[in-house]
Amino acid sequence: MKKFLACLALSGSVAFAASDLSSPLIPQAEQTTPHATTFTLDQEGYQALLGVQSVVMTDFVLADGVEATLRLSRRNVFAPGAELLLMTDDGEVRLEQPEMAMFGGYIDGDPDSTVFLSFSPFGVEGFIDAMGQTWIISSGAYADELPIAIFNLTALPEGIINWAEFQCNADQLDQNMRPIDPQGGQSPRGVGGCFNIDFAIETDQEYLGIFSGNQTAANTYLATLWGAMTEIYTRDVNTTLTVVWTRLWTTTDPWNSGNTTDQLFQYRDYWQANMGSVQRDLGHFISGRGLGGGVAWLPGICGGQFAYGLSANMNGFFPYPIQNNSSQNWDLMVVSHEIGHNVGAPHTHQATPVIDGCGNGNCNVGQNGTIMSYCHTCPGGMSNVRMEFHPLTIDNGGGPGASIMPTLNDSNCGLQTACSGIAFVFPNGLPAFAQPNGSTVLLVDAVGAVDQPVPGTGMLHYDNGSGFTAVAMTENSPNSYSVNLPATACGGNIEYFVSAMASDGNTYYSPSNGSNTVPVATSVATYIDLNFEIAGGWSVQNIAVTDGGWERGIPAGDGSRQDPTSDYDGSGQCWLTGNRPGNSDLDGGPTILNSPIFDLSMTINPTLRVARWFQLATTNDDTFSIEVSDNGGSTWVVANSVTGSVSGWNLVTFQISNYVSLNNQFRVRFVTSDNPNNSVLEAAIDALRISEMICAPACPADWNGDGVLDFFDVQAFLADFSAQNPDADLNGDGNFDFFDVQIYLGIVSAGC
Repeated sequence: MKKFLACLALSGSVAFAASDLSSPLIPQAEQTTPHATTFTLDQEGYQALLGVQSVVMTDFVLADGVEATLRLSRRNVFAPGAELLLMTDDGEVRLEQPEMAMFGGYIDGDPDSTVFLSFSPFGVEGFIDAMGQTWIISSGAYADELPIAIFNLTALPEGIINWAEFQCNADQLDQNMRPIDPQGGQSPRGVGGCFNIDFAIETDQEYLGIFSGNQTAANTYLATLWGAMTEIYTRDVNTTLTVVWTRLWTTTDPWNSGNTTDQLFQYRDYWQANMGSVQRDLGHFISGRGLGGGVAWLPGICGGQFAYGLSANMNGFFPYPIQNNSSQNWDLMVVSHEIGHNVGAPHTHQATPVIDGCGNGNCNVGQNGTIMSYCHTCPGGMSNVRMEFHPLTIDNGGGPGASIMPTLNDSNCGLQTACSGIAFVFPNGLPAFAQPNGSTVLLVDAVGAVDQPVPGTGMLHYDNGSGFTAVAMTENSPNSYSVNLPATACGGNIEYFVSAMASDGNTYYSPSNGSNTVPVATSVATYIDLNFEIAGGWSVQNIAVTDGGWERGIPAGDGSRQDPTSDYDGSGQCWLTGNRPGNSDLDGGPTILNSPIFDLSMTINPTLRVARWFQLATTNDDTFSIEVSDNGGSTWVVANSVTGSVSGWNLVTFQISNYVSLNNQFRVRFVTSDNPNNSVLEAAIDALRISEMICAPACPADWNGDGVLDFFDVQAFLADFSAQNPDADLNGDGNFDFFDVQIYLGIVSAGC
């Protein structure tokens, strides 16, 4: 068996170090065809991949007699805290992120190649782009239980795959017909800054049906699609694509248009009216229906009415050349193409200057079509299209809408980021508090992005009161670290950040600017924790309210009147105004929601946290205030107030003692009004919690404070006793005698 690209073995390669693992794909000679090599997934090999961040994958078979070594780093497209939702007959359900092993990288010896692989219990999908050729890795349709196939798409004879006719209707949108700036000079790959685009992904029932209703499989494929696109977009235009929100449907969805253009408008209008709480840069609709192809606005970025695209006719798998005669879409190319429009790329046959003539019937470019081309309409189908953007699509020197980089550079919604060579992942999240004794462990993974992390270079930088100190983190496996946050006096704070070196020789940090801050405590005491599934003694006072005062219930509206479509914490109910479907909101006021009396007399410095919803339309001058009282409601102090609309659910937090005394007569109330009645106003609260950080008393017998109760503590006490240190006068009588020693020995006997 020969090594692929062995001729490059003596050329320079990017610095990289990782665990060596054999490919988990086991060849199955009996099912191999002249056009594809078939495999099964070794489960032990798959489990090994789940535990690594970087890997040198040896013996990866591309074809009979051809294998490669792949240098790969873990990929994860989901943002921390990404919401994965399922709409059911009973309401909204939150789903876990799927377990999968997704990697990107390159072929050893060919750093200009691109490799993407996604392994999961539901199949294996991926591609390898090298030396002008493209290999596809695919498991085929979810329900067919086919072998994994690897084939050279570039060399695939015409007719082996029955390609569906993909039609992009972007040129039919009026917004896309405005003049585009003329061309300028040509730029190479990746010119410009670095960017990240946050995506909210909508779907329909038919998409989930592709996976026989398996929700985890459906979300796994969405992650696979966005992971594969990120590999392309990062390579060509320095842009990562991050998923912050997805939604699947088992109940009847609201989508009923019969073609891509009408469905794009219906989707856009619904989201503009109802989904303002979902923070995103772009929205994309993935449809399992046969709507004809895709459509997107050019450009459409940074939210707003044109920040949407749609891709239909989804396969749910990468192209598959065996035992599958049905027409196939190339999902990755379709979605990459439509997002290309959103970020400023016109069709190559409509660009200025024209890049190729495939869309006009001129197929002279052969197999050199690119993502924004129509070269799939020429003989050879999708094998004519390379998984890359043409250099003039990337930057032709024109303005926004003429090519990608000018559009991204012109964006005004914070897309631009530092061109970080590596990224950091915190498998257990960031700690809510740190133990005073230094036992809190932080787990950190350094992962490849533009470059690769250098093993053994992870550092923790911390300041617990004496300036920043740097310590090496413990490397448990290549680029996976653990470190204890330093011992710090209870009640204090620790500022910290982490760093690691990358293969480009630079050091990268998380956070990239500033530091994290964590309070030091032995525990968190929660005194009040309400999800409002029961009334619990709350009361409503309406003053001059004509409609829509506070009430407790499951949100009944569809979001069209600024109302929440669900509660904050997923328990079901919350307190909200105007809880009716259709034309309802708060009119007049104020409407006041009063808590019962809470006893905070035993607390020290508690925090009140509550989820707040406050959205307005028509005017933007109404106020929502949170007021507190320490005399049972006789008088009130404003602790937090907002004027004007705030998108979606937001957490509000404040220290109660900053406003009132801590006693047994504490109350909180929530006050808002639409008076004069000239706004569409909806307010809501949910998930109210009163808690505080606790510093438990130190063990009094641990006299030397080393955390261990032993002979040395007795020795330290006797030394203080002999020196008549006031601390050793345990009974406080002013004498140093037998009774003090007796008290101390009793404390030692009691232990800690």
